[in-house]
Amino acid sequence: TKLPFVILKYAMTLDGKIASASGKSQWITGEAAREQVHRMRHEMTGIMVGAGTVIADDPMLNCRLPEGHLPVRIICDTSLRTPADSLVVTTAKEIPTILATCCTDKEKQKVFTDKGCKILEVSETYDKNGKKQLDLQDLCKQLGEQKIDSVLLEGGAALNGSALQAGIVSCVQTYIAPKIFGGQEAKSPVGGSGVKLACEAYEFEIKEIRRIGEDILIRSVPKKIQEGV
Repeated sequence: TKLPFVILKYAMTLDGKIASASGKSQWITGEAAREQVHRMRHEMTGIMVGAGTVIADDPMLNCRLPEGHLPVRIICDTSLRTPADSLVVTTAKEIPTILATCCTDKEKQKVFTDKGCKILEVSETYDKNGKKQLDLQDLCKQLGEQKIDSVLLEGGAALNGSALQAGIVSCVQTYIAPKIFGGQEAKSPVGGSGVKLACEAYEFEIKEIRRIGEDILIRSVPKKIQEGV
């Protein structure tokens, strides 16, 4: 297909929360599940998050296994709002880092290219509420041209929702921890406008359910991929 295989991965509680009402998410799953995620990072060519995740958590997005492969870090940042002093930017000369953006301001881009980041200018599109966002299909096409054949999507609810809407998700890996956060303001894994009717849901087929330490992993694929459409 010349497009990357995209695995959407998230960890949630029994009540479907990826963070508490205060926004805290470390740690939902246990040590065994977290170690497996680093093995996944080792196996994937790229790892993708949104600018919001970088701003909220300032993650390194590396593989912490001994002798582990370091995936290319891909930041989806429509307007280039990623902090210039964030870890992904300040370490871009050591770990390949791509900022995917709709911003064409070369002076604004230079702040990041001077630190070693690569800029990918991506077409813009709009969500159901009219908000401008990256065209993730165009981004995946460009990533394929960059020989990035697999991407671990570890974004927040907004990017997860956009990825499902764009149809770029090849597989979903859901880690479920035996915990309950509660709270109406606590975040769930998929944001965006969602669907209006149950019959419009994104449908998946469960391919695997297994226990990892104290947590459960569910691996599923979109039905359209399963049916070969």
